[in-house]
Amino acid sequence: MLREQKGFAIGVVSTVPFTHATPASFVSHNVHRNNYYHIADEIIRTIKPEVVIGGGHPLWNSRFMSATLYNDVKSGLFPEYVFVERVSGQDGSQRLKNAALEAKNKGKKLFGLFGGSGGHFEPPIPQDNPGSPNIQRATVENPLLKDSTIAALEVLSLDRDGFFLMVEQGDIDWANHANNYKWMIGTVWDLEEAVKEAIAFVNRPGDNIDWDNTILIVTSDHANSYMRLTEDKLLGKGDLPVQIGSDYNWSYPDGEVTYRTNNHTNELTMLYSIGSKSNKLFKKYEGDWYPCTKIIDNTHIFNALADATDIPYSSLLKVVLKKPSFCSKMSFSMN
Repeated sequence: MLREQKGFAIGVVSTVPFTHATPASFVSHNVHRNNYYHIADEIIRTIKPEVVIGGGHPLWNSRFMSATLYNDVKSGLFPEYVFVERVSGQDGSQRLKNAALEAKNKGKKLFGLFGGSGGHFEPPIPQDNPGSPNIQRATVENPLLKDSTIAALEVLSLDRDGFFLMVEQGDIDWANHANNYKWMIGTVWDLEEAVKEAIAFVNRPGDNIDWDNTILIVTSDHANSYMRLTEDKLLGKGDLPVQIGSDYNWSYPDGEVTYRTNNHTNELTMLYSIGSKSNKLFKKYEGDWYPCTKIIDNTHIFNALADATDIPYSSLLKVVLKKPSFCSKMSFSMN
């Protein structure tokens, strides 16, 4: 809608395959989320977002993109794109930075294809170093999420009509499915660094991008696995619990961490936003479907973004409820 009605540039970035559910849902349409080859074809051959950066490189995992599409991209069949990929022994962050600069200078789009044997970027690795947190890259061949974020922003921001970018640290979800606390810590750090980079980008002087015309939203599409920290065994900075197991069968014998499932859960998630009167945008929907709370529905994020960009829309989703005439103090405490 932003591209068709406003001329916005659009982009998606993910640490998991670019054909996976979250990035794919923003720039493709398909009857099933696992139709990866068809989704990849639609994204690159038809929709052609201005930026696509993600995992799913078929030379590391052939599940997420066909060899035919990969060969077509490699051969230059899509000259509108500057294509950059994972190369053994080479720094993916630097390669992506160079490609973004080339795309800017030539007025082209950017397609960054990375990933490992699982399809995703190998996640950053936290060290068990109580008091002195330390995170190391698993490999230099894949960029960090902050590198992908800034590369995307550099290219998209050239469009004077505006841009929309979706950035996903998809491994946070994968780590919690695996009940893998160490993996999760590395990926949450990766997201935090990317958010810092995005904020710094908007704060840069000397351009036409500032918080009066930009909104940044940080949220999650769902919770996962009912992970809890034990109150009387809280971990300090840089401290990791004893973690035993492998794959999707991890245990924590000292009890600092507990999980209840390997699946998505019905817990509420948090939403943070900054810029372009974002507080007012979301406050409009607080309690609209959940009276006497500050809860907004996940579909209200779309509404708020449409409001912010003056996109006309009509929602087919309606909630029929009788709102109370007043709210008790106890109800108001639900934040």
